[in-house]
Amino acid sequence: MKKQLLTAGIVSVVGLAGVGGLATVSAATDDEANGRDGMISQLVERFNLDETEVSAFFDEQRESREAEREAKQAERLSAAVEEGELTQTQVDLITEKRAEIKAEREEAKDADLSDEERKANMEENRAELEAWAEENDIPMSFIGHGGKHGGPRH
Repeated sequence: MKKQLLTAGIVSVVGLAGVGGLATVSAATDDEANGRDGMISQLVERFNLDETEVSAFFDEQRESREAEREAKQAERLSAAVEEGELTQTQVDLITEKRAEIKAEREEAKDADLSDEERKANMEENRAELEAWAEENDIPMSFIGHGGKHGGPRH
């Protein structure tokens, strides 16, 4: 029990310090993945914790934050329909596109790309997404996590 409380406290502090944010990045670079793994290793060593438990705890926290973001996005899109800013068809398209983007990012995590290649990929994907949004008459502010893919949060 003491180790669980210690782990929870450490992860909370780490999250507040911003390191926990690394786990929320959908397209983690090798450096970010190594940073997370390095953090886990340091916690395990310093506080004599079980590495599997600490890693699982970090994964649970990331999944929880992701679920919260998705719920907020769904609420935001629902409100946009009610306010007449979007149609339900547009919301369905956005939901589909977000799932597609998430799947592509998961695949891209393992790609062995240079920083320049990764940046070029991101710029190309953004241009394609902007064209898709324009074609479907969807403001970019409704596409991402509030600013990640353009535009402020509503």
